[in-house]
Amino acid sequence: QHVRGHRIGPPDGAAVAEGRRDADVSAAHEALDGIPRRGWARGWIVLAVAAAAMFLSAPGQTYSISAFVDPMLAELHLGRSSFSLSYLLATLAAGALLPTIGRWTDRYGARVVIPCAAAALGAACFVMAGVTGWVGLTIGFLLTRVMGQGTLMLTSTWLVGHWFARRRGFAMGLLAVGGTSSVMVMPSVNQWLIETWGWQRAWMVLGVLVAGALVVPGAALWRDRPEDGGLLADGDKTEHALCGAARPGPAALVSFWRQSSSA
Repeated sequence: QHVRGHRIGPPDGAAVAEGRRDADVSAAHEALDGIPRRGWARGWIVLAVAAAAMFLSAPGQTYSISAFVDPMLAELHLGRSSFSLSYLLATLAAGALLPTIGRWTDRYGARVVIPCAAAALGAACFVMAGVTGWVGLTIGFLLTRVMGQGTLMLTSTWLVGHWFARRRGFAMGLLAVGGTSSVMVMPSVNQWLIETWGWQRAWMVLGVLVAGALVVPGAALWRDRPEDGGLLADGDKTEHALCGAARPGPAALVSFWRQSSSA
């Protein structure tokens, strides 16, 4: 039917789509009105603490454990083949547990998982300090590897991926500085601790350092996502963060590939 040259009927698809877009933009503006726009400060604090977690994952890293090889071999009367086999089995088992830890992180968030992993890594260092044989050594390696090289690194990158969108690459680069600094610093620190107090007490010092530096500060400072605190990723002040930029995209896969290639 036509009235004065105009067709009477349902609106066409283009008009409906335009109306929906207008409604989405209006909803985004309304949501932004109630969100504090100070996400950049909290995001950089989260990044700093995550980088510290990367640094303090050292007790579970090969470059750090290597300083303990000779004194532990001499004390435990183990051959290098037995020591290497223990380390290999523990590393394989730790790698097999990482998907489960990833699911826990998705379910409970990094704010819960990272402090728990730090406490467990600290306890694992004390287990290493009390090792008397091959079985205990393997258990200690398993705990340090899965909590240090595995959990702390995985959840730190997961956390930063949620807090940064457009600046994610830059943030991941800064996060990597924590791990790189640990590679440069911790072997010398371990060597000094071993020469000063012996390898058992050196493990204990590392355990206290990890737990003291990450458990309480981590639980106090971390938020899993900026939205949990009424903030925006990257400190955005426009609807940019609500229109898809803040969603973890393919760049977030850097955390997976980083874990796959780390030792």
